[in-house]
Amino acid sequence: MGWHRSLFDVVNKARTRGLVIYGAGYWGKIARRIFERYGVSPLCYADDDENKAGTVLGGMEIRTLRDCKAEYENAVYVVCVAEGASDLRRLDMIANLKALGLYSDESEMRIPFYYFALFLNTGETIKDRLEDDRFKYDDDYNLCVFCNMSNSGSYYLEQRLDSHPQILFVPFLESLYVVYERRLKYLSGDELIYEIMAQMCGYFSSPEELPLCIKDQKFGKFVVDKNGGFIEELLVDPQRFYLELKLQLEDVNTVRSYGQLIKTVYAAYNNTTGRKKDPHAGAHWCFYNEHTPNYDVTLVNEQFDAREFKRIEVLTIIREPLNHIYSWVNYAVINGRQYKSCKRELFRNIISCDLGYMMEKKEGISNSRAICFEDLKLYPDLTMQALCRWMGIAYHNEILNVTTTNGIEVFFPSRTEKKLVTGNDRSAVSRKDISDIIPEEDRVRLEVFFKRFKDAYGYDSPAKDMERYSIEELKEMLRDDFKFARIVNDFVGENMPVDGRYDVNEMIRGLFEEFIDSHYGKNTEYYSKISKEEAV
Repeated sequence: MGWHRSLFDVVNKARTRGLVIYGAGYWGKIARRIFERYGVSPLCYADDDENKAGTVLGGMEIRTLRDCKAEYENAVYVVCVAEGASDLRRLDMIANLKALGLYSDESEMRIPFYYFALFLNTGETIKDRLEDDRFKYDDDYNLCVFCNMSNSGSYYLEQRLDSHPQILFVPFLESLYVVYERRLKYLSGDELIYEIMAQMCGYFSSPEELPLCIKDQKFGKFVVDKNGGFIEELLVDPQRFYLELKLQLEDVNTVRSYGQLIKTVYAAYNNTTGRKKDPHAGAHWCFYNEHTPNYDVTLVNEQFDAREFKRIEVLTIIREPLNHIYSWVNYAVINGRQYKSCKRELFRNIISCDLGYMMEKKEGISNSRAICFEDLKLYPDLTMQALCRWMGIAYHNEILNVTTTNGIEVFFPSRTEKKLVTGNDRSAVSRKDISDIIPEEDRVRLEVFFKRFKDAYGYDSPAKDMERYSIEELKEMLRDDFKFARIVNDFVGENMPVDGRYDVNEMIRGLFEEFIDSHYGKNTEYYSKISKEEAV
């Protein structure tokens, strides 16, 4: 992926070189509105539908890419297509530009991310000041880096903690570290603010009907109201958030570290939602969800400066491995059809979690704990009390027993027959039959390889220790494909772009063989878990 510097940079280059909008559909029209708002009149539309060539859209001509190349070879070409389901289409369009020599980093600008820019009034005067009950980026904060195995209940725990007065959330926020390193740390002023907001487009309300690919990007996928509908009240006013960011950056104008960026975003967002700071509560927690399966906890020391936080902790929510694989394949592949989730490295990392890699103790990292999804569901009060005790915050039963987002009670859009469940529903931990994805003969084999991880965290583990078998016997267990791997392999073959396809069964077999070679006959130490016994 190419990295354009910013919206403003693309505007400036388009003003100099000319602009061709590639995609004469809904998002092409939105792109035209955005660029015209910032003083750039596009040269024309380009579209792959030859039936559109020579026609006019809103007074502007539509041409084929080849025709555009003949006249506008040096122009900036921006791909305009919806996010999500249309990702494969985006890849095709990028490939078309490259084939004709029309591609530049600016072509990667994702127009839906900048939808908010249509409605901002950057000339509005900042009238508010950051009073004592409002959050500032340079307040004292603790940091909880929250990790997960994917489909292990991370959003559920977020929703249980959401209304706690000492915890700040930006719900469902994904890591901004790569964006910080490649873009944000080089920007300042409004250019920086716009690019921070571009990473949060799914959070914003709009005076116009929001396109589905934005509306569902965050809240629509994970929470609904009691009738199963979208909760409009969860969306925040982009103008308000813009002004809150401006207040946070008023004196510094830039972000000098990743920690400062996180504190800035969390302070601005929680001020925007109306959360108030308790000046007597001590340091508040930034609960930062690191959405990276098999996350390397040693990266915490690289990404965050300990001097910027009163306390830094790593918390990882884990799930029984067999049920985790079942849930992930059912959600991401069978029902979700999410080809991105099946990319080789990502899927490898997901299965690595089930082998326990992410919870193995790392040199120099002692501030890491696990919390079991099953404990949260089966023993919610005691487990939440133990968690609060570990974090050093008060336990509020009336708050922590309700699943909320931005303080609003929410429900989970389950893919089960129930269609809609409360966050505290126990169906995910009471499932008995997983044979449609993990038949008994596969279960028996997998239990052997998952035993160490399961034993470490108190899961029932009927298998014998790995060392009770010879290495040859263990590798013989991998000779036959696992059914879950065949399911993913079929999906990859049918849906993945050609250059991303791979033999899933071979990858799984290699991963397990690596585990045998690196762990056989050796002791493995794991980080301890937060247990209900710690509640008192």
